[in-house]
Amino acid sequence: MTPLAHVNPTVDALNRLSILQAHQGGAYREHSAESRAVLGEDIETAAQATVDRWVRGRSSGVLILTGNAGTGKTALAEVFCAAAGVDAPTVDGLRVLADGRMLVCKDLSGVPEMRRGAIVGQARRIIDGEVEALMLLCANEGVLTPLLAEGEQLQLLVEQALVEAVGAGPDDKILVLNMNRQRWTGERIWPRLLDYAVGEAKWAACSGCPVFEHCPIRRNAAALRRPEPREALRHLMQIASAETVAPLREMLTVVSHGVTGGATCGSVIERYDREGRGAFTAAEAYFNLLVGGGLAAEDVESVPVFRALAAIGIGEATDLQADAWLREARSSSVPESVASAGGSDGDVHAQVLVIRKTLTFAEVGELITVDPDRIRVEEALRGMLAAGSGPGYLKLWRRRLYFEAHTAFGGARSALGRLSHYRSFGLMLGTIDELKSGREPTGVRKRLVQGLNFLGAGMPASAGELHLPDPGMTAARDLGSFLPPPPLVVSGSIPIDRVHLGRERAQEHDLLDHDDIRIRITVEQSAGSAPGSMIVSPSLFEALIGAADYCTPPGPDAPESAELGQFYARVQSTIDSFTQIRIADGGALKIFCEPNMDEALDGRF
Repeated sequence: MTPLAHVNPTVDALNRLSILQAHQGGAYREHSAESRAVLGEDIETAAQATVDRWVRGRSSGVLILTGNAGTGKTALAEVFCAAAGVDAPTVDGLRVLADGRMLVCKDLSGVPEMRRGAIVGQARRIIDGEVEALMLLCANEGVLTPLLAEGEQLQLLVEQALVEAVGAGPDDKILVLNMNRQRWTGERIWPRLLDYAVGEAKWAACSGCPVFEHCPIRRNAAALRRPEPREALRHLMQIASAETVAPLREMLTVVSHGVTGGATCGSVIERYDREGRGAFTAAEAYFNLLVGGGLAAEDVESVPVFRALAAIGIGEATDLQADAWLREARSSSVPESVASAGGSDGDVHAQVLVIRKTLTFAEVGELITVDPDRIRVEEALRGMLAAGSGPGYLKLWRRRLYFEAHTAFGGARSALGRLSHYRSFGLMLGTIDELKSGREPTGVRKRLVQGLNFLGAGMPASAGELHLPDPGMTAARDLGSFLPPPPLVVSGSIPIDRVHLGRERAQEHDLLDHDDIRIRITVEQSAGSAPGSMIVSPSLFEALIGAADYCTPPGPDAPESAELGQFYARVQSTIDSFTQIRIADGGALKIFCEPNMDEALDGRF
């Protein structure tokens, strides 16, 4: 038995960060001191600098931090108190510090319901100038918003923060930060997040371990220090962050699982002693673990970020070239990065279990291509799509190509489009890049309008207009059906030059770390009317582009139906008055106007 003289404390610290582990204390700020002692100082964020600057810059005011659990509100409460020179509270509820000049409510959710109103009332008194004090109020919006009066300044700023990430009153005396909108995939903060877990210095303790060359944990950490896997993972996390709230707690859970898979130094050494060099396969590699590999379905469902990553389906899309490269991994004709992904002796990340034997991807390719034993080939082919309860080697191969050989596809964006369900995400990122440069891509705008017209009214051709179906009919329509929709009432049509694409944020803020990964579609109305707009997530962008290019529905029970209905309702609330009734008939691909209504109805209503 190999002695445990080379146990790396980083491994245990990472496992404590995971909310999937039994010992998950490190995932909660109040119990994370032991993990932070190993992993180092907090990740530096824009929110920390904002809170510190706000406290030092005034003698009275209210700072509100709202957001889901795990978004970092408690850590920012510590920053608030450090800037004010007082001790941070350790329990929930309102604490009065420094002779009444400092009030801190670490978590309004932990306060009995009957006392919450009094705490919000104290914030109002500070805002109204009745009390001179600095107050920090941390609260989930579901707890906070019912305590606010409709139309009051506090309520308006909270609502603004829910939409735009930040709500700021005059002179920032009231500042509301929506921590749900802090994103960890920005170019500045993303490397810091990964370095917190896999920085090279943290793995020095592995030196001299007899399992050093074959340890999947150490190899996973080393891989995530390379630029190619970091870029690939960033794109996956961008999608997940756009589709759901991605708090730091869940992000660290994903990274922790991607490195350790829940294993410890002891379990790795024990397994190596028992099974030898073939003990570990690509199933324990980071490119499988990061997307939920090795987790039970209920564990994936319990973590929204993992659920979003699984929905991306990386490695699940068939790509003829990628699959052919598996057979040709040792051929001189394949790109160098693909040949490297095929693996060599001792490459843990390339090993898969085939016919009860550990082979590299390249060896599997040779087996199914040139092996004369038909029975062996057929048995190997059966393991292509599934191996016991885990993924088959074909899916693992595609995932490794995405993370480590995406240059062969023209970059991570292109590889993501070919090896996942998000075919258009690269186009979306390119569109955002153009918007950042001050250009609006008219070609993408036209395709999005075409997609809206197909999904909303069954009319695939835009004809230079955005058709506005009645919102109620949109909600009643099954967007997952390939059948033409029944004739729909159309309130009007907006010329396409009044439809614009923009960046997600209505205004620029440097107070939170952010990453532009969603697009805003805005419809200009008549003079003096507020424009109607809709935020387009990657999944909605995919649905609109697919509808425009191929007239394909997004699938049954599509959540996009509710989003589109709300969009059309917002637009129609300020639309110019239309006196002419119009009917869109997707089957006839026509829009009928009076006096041609008899032809449109034709006994179908």
